[in-house]
Amino acid sequence: MLRLPGKFSLLLLLFLQIMICSRAQLPFFQQVAGRDDLKGAIPSAVFQDNNGFVWVGSNNGLFVYDGFAFRDVLFSDTVLRAPVSSFTSDALGNIWVGYRNGKIATGTESGIALFEPAEGLPAVPITDLLIDNKGVLWIATYGEGVYFYSNERMYNINTDDGLNDNYIYTLASGPEGIWAGTDAGIAVIAAEVDRKVIHTYSTAEGLPDVIVQKIVRASDGGMWVGMQSDGICYFDPQKKSFHIPEKAIDWMYGPVNDIVEFADLLWIATEGSGIVEVPLTGNRIADVFSLADAGGNRINRLLRDLEGNVWMVNSGSLVWSSGPGLKFLRQSGDFVFGNIHALHVEDDNSFWVGNDRGLFLHSGNRNDNNPKQFLPPQSKGGPGITSLHHDPAGNMWVGTFGNGLFRLENGSKALDRVVDESGRLNDNILGISAAGNEIWFATLGGVARCNYNPDNSNRFTFDHFSSGDGPGNNFIYSVFADSKGRMWFGTDGKGVAMYNKGRFSTFAPEKGKTPRVVYSVAEDHDGNLWFGSANEGIFRFDGKDFTCFNLNSGLRNLNITSVISAGQNQVVVVHNLGIDVINSRTGQVSYPGIRAGITDLNPDLNAVATDANGAVWIGTQDGIIMYNPEYMNVMAMPLTSVRKVSVYLSDEPAVPGEVFPHNRNNISFEYAGIWFNNPEKVSFRIKLDGNDPEWIYTGDRIYTYSSLRPGKYTFRVQSAVNNDFTYANEAAFSFVIKAPFYTQWWFIMFALIVLSAIIYFLFKTRLNRIRREQQLLSEKAESQFQLLKSQVNPHFLFNNFSTLMAIIEEDTETAIEYVGKLSTFFRNILEYRDKDLIPLAEELEIVDNYMFLQRKRYGDNLRVEKNVDADSLSSLIPPLTLQLILENAVKHNIVSQAKPLNITIRNEADRLIVENTLQIRKTSEPSTGMGLQNIRSRYQALSGKEIVIVQTTDLYSISLPLIYDNSLKS
Repeated sequence: MLRLPGKFSLLLLLFLQIMICSRAQLPFFQQVAGRDDLKGAIPSAVFQDNNGFVWVGSNNGLFVYDGFAFRDVLFSDTVLRAPVSSFTSDALGNIWVGYRNGKIATGTESGIALFEPAEGLPAVPITDLLIDNKGVLWIATYGEGVYFYSNERMYNINTDDGLNDNYIYTLASGPEGIWAGTDAGIAVIAAEVDRKVIHTYSTAEGLPDVIVQKIVRASDGGMWVGMQSDGICYFDPQKKSFHIPEKAIDWMYGPVNDIVEFADLLWIATEGSGIVEVPLTGNRIADVFSLADAGGNRINRLLRDLEGNVWMVNSGSLVWSSGPGLKFLRQSGDFVFGNIHALHVEDDNSFWVGNDRGLFLHSGNRNDNNPKQFLPPQSKGGPGITSLHHDPAGNMWVGTFGNGLFRLENGSKALDRVVDESGRLNDNILGISAAGNEIWFATLGGVARCNYNPDNSNRFTFDHFSSGDGPGNNFIYSVFADSKGRMWFGTDGKGVAMYNKGRFSTFAPEKGKTPRVVYSVAEDHDGNLWFGSANEGIFRFDGKDFTCFNLNSGLRNLNITSVISAGQNQVVVVHNLGIDVINSRTGQVSYPGIRAGITDLNPDLNAVATDANGAVWIGTQDGIIMYNPEYMNVMAMPLTSVRKVSVYLSDEPAVPGEVFPHNRNNISFEYAGIWFNNPEKVSFRIKLDGNDPEWIYTGDRIYTYSSLRPGKYTFRVQSAVNNDFTYANEAAFSFVIKAPFYTQWWFIMFALIVLSAIIYFLFKTRLNRIRREQQLLSEKAESQFQLLKSQVNPHFLFNNFSTLMAIIEEDTETAIEYVGKLSTFFRNILEYRDKDLIPLAEELEIVDNYMFLQRKRYGDNLRVEKNVDADSLSSLIPPLTLQLILENAVKHNIVSQAKPLNITIRNEADRLIVENTLQIRKTSEPSTGMGLQNIRSRYQALSGKEIVIVQTTDLYSISLPLIYDNSLKS
């Protein structure tokens, strides 16, 4: 169990305070989040997912950080608001979270849910989670041993299975299986039901301390082990043995909570001593970094992200650091570094500093409070010490501004002034380089070359080259010997000069192609030459052509004070705004140190150096910056991801490959480019394949497409720095907008068939209507003809004239009335013959006229009774229909005094009924039957209804449909 020997606590804290106050090199630490940033929660765990987002577990929920803000992760269960102890992720990108209440949850940024295996979850705290390369989930508990979840089943490994202890602190994949750190040492376990525990390690096997709190897989396949009392140790899988690194022997920094490995050093999180840096090679010693000003020195968790940054969870906050790749040296004890004009680092990590106070040699030991001074201040108004060079023979050459040249012979303890017997050596030495036994100098009086004999090192001969001899200018800012033995010179206004095999060559300045004023020269690992210029940027020379790097290439400043080659194919460019790093092969530009606050450097020309570990040292007005590319991944491009896809900005996210209906075509994409070193510099370009013809460049992190047409789409997004998308990471999201059903082929075919059927139906209907109308017209004409023929036939006329003659003789006035009625009757026939329908009231008037004529012949033997209500008088009837029916009744029935003919016209419901007593004549007038047939056809055509004829032994009845405007057939 976790414990700290109390008798050492006070002594340890006192020792650490003294050590921290005298530290030499300090990384940059920045508190990213405290309680106020996490809604009052206290951070307890940190993790980076495959998309680059940093997850922070706390005592009250989960948060995701994208470089700008913390986003609260949604929970589906309130029990998950417990303190988080650990994270891991699976191959699908799902995050797994362990809690101190024994619960486990899984999900994504969109939300997580409780993991509920059928066998249940532990009843004790979860201390660590791990998913191995087979996808097996391993669960470390504090009190129930280890669980593993495989093939949808949970298994337990505890002391009954041979586990050395049930209190587990840590898990790691290692040689032969899963390594578990316990209160009784280390257990190597496997997901095998019949062989769960493979090995156990304790003090008997060489483990220094049995309480193991952290195990981390080393880059070489070994295992780093963090312990409670004895610090760290390394397990060698070949020798199967443990050993403590030399710089970690006599550990006095307390319990180890976490370990992060860099190329040749470790960062170790301790319980109360902050971060301990343990070098694994060289003569460096362990260093301690306090986080007292950034949340506290109790460091619970460490995370090295994909950019090489280090995230720390300490006593109550989340802390970010640039890691050991960027360090600052501002003072050593009472000695303050500042206004540095020249630098040189020896192989033993001692270093020379030239500043306003003179020339000093620092031992490299953080306890060195009194570096040895070799020269006093050299110039009250100038830079003083301007250049340093260590030649192959071990001599140190020192150039000054205004006081000439000095030299410290190898083994000597004092500097000697170097005198040019000719007196031509300029006193302003700006640069020094060597090729064999030749030492070359860049001065404000041209180029000088010193030839010396190592066997007689006090004799010097100088050659001088002025502007007319080849350099082209007397103001020479820099000199550099390349790997081919050529000497390169940076001039003030005449560009670049090169000396090779006894002759000078010059590269005349040409704007945008070759530099004019050159301050610094360097050579990369591929043999290309790099030239830092004044206000023109950087130029690369590959032996044939020059290539210019300027603001458009990603540089932040064009006034380059220093350029120097570093590891990882990097060229380090120094200017007043900070450090830019160029990949010498790809041209990609990156910016280490922006977040660390490396700005306003005010650096001197060529105040740079490299040490034996590959770190670049940069002198500034505020001290020394140390940049080691081995520890940082500055060339990492932003990690691009599609964070959320929503329809009409809904809260429910879409999933890749989803098919949306045609009316859900307003789609928003939220995306991210994770680059924690300087997130504000990240820009994007997006393209929706199937919609956008070209890339869209934007700084926004959300984009909405409205009214998308049906089709297949793929949304693509890339993120980069400075709009350089050459090596950008890309994320994609494919989806389909389904066409509406009415555009589908089957619907179109169906619609065509239906439309064809409708057209055919309309055509047939129209054709039938035309035929009915033609038939109706024909029948109407026939009816009119028959009517006229019947009314004007000789019998009708003879009968009416006979009646008229009889009346004239007896009653002249009645005769006149008779003539009037007869005239009206014939006029009605002519008037109504072209009409389809007339009101029933008008038809009854025709009946009255007709019956007036007939009654003059038959007298009271012909009786007509009308019982039609007033509402029915507005109905419609084909003209002369009733007259024709009455005429047929008179024509076919006996009309006499003995057998009078009674005719009744009445309405019942929606029909008009005409009936008469049936008293058939023995000899009736000839008939064609066309009259009733015409009536039947006309009613059928006009109303779609039939007339009804009923005949009994003594009654004949015809039922006619009453026609109204709304019942007419169209």
